[in-house]
Amino acid sequence: MRRAAIALLLAMGAVLLTAPMASAHSELLSTSPARDGVLAAPPTEVVLTFSTAVQKTGAAIVVTTADGTRLDDGPVTRDGARMIQRVKAGSGSVNVRWRAVSDDGHPLTGTFGYQVGAPSGDSVAATTQAPVSAAQVPAERPPTAESSPLYRRLLGPAALVIAGLALAIAAWRSGKHSKTNELVSKEHQS
Repeated sequence: MRRAAIALLLAMGAVLLTAPMASAHSELLSTSPARDGVLAAPPTEVVLTFSTAVQKTGAAIVVTTADGTRLDDGPVTRDGARMIQRVKAGSGSVNVRWRAVSDDGHPLTGTFGYQVGAPSGDSVAATTQAPVSAAQVPAERPPTAESSPLYRRLLGPAALVIAGLALAIAAWRSGKHSKTNELVSKEHQS
């Protein structure tokens, strides 16, 4: 019984060491157009590139001009670690507010601006607005514990750890009782 418990613990250790670890939270690496960039012509899309993949659920990019006119056109698309939002032509100061959920379930938000055409009195740096709120995120199914990749990755190893601990305790208690029984039987033989 003791050898089986040790073998199980070693197997669980191997599984846990080779299982994908919970990744660090994703972070925004780059934007296109570039943060505070000045463009001669309006872009056709805004692209956000993250350090790790992001979920489709909860993704939003809101693109507005200085007067509040929305330029985002259609739904956000996702390509692994990239979020892409088509945009209508606009000029002047443009503000981009975004929200994403990294693959580990961590919500991310941010804002940046760029300028289309000659800089106006409204500088791109002055376009800081509040990040995209949950109310502005398209009405999709919100992430839940059941849909979270982190939840799915950790459930199996956690169950193995709990089962292994239970088995180890049972083996330890069994070994403890067998030693006690040996001592008792040796005393009776004497």
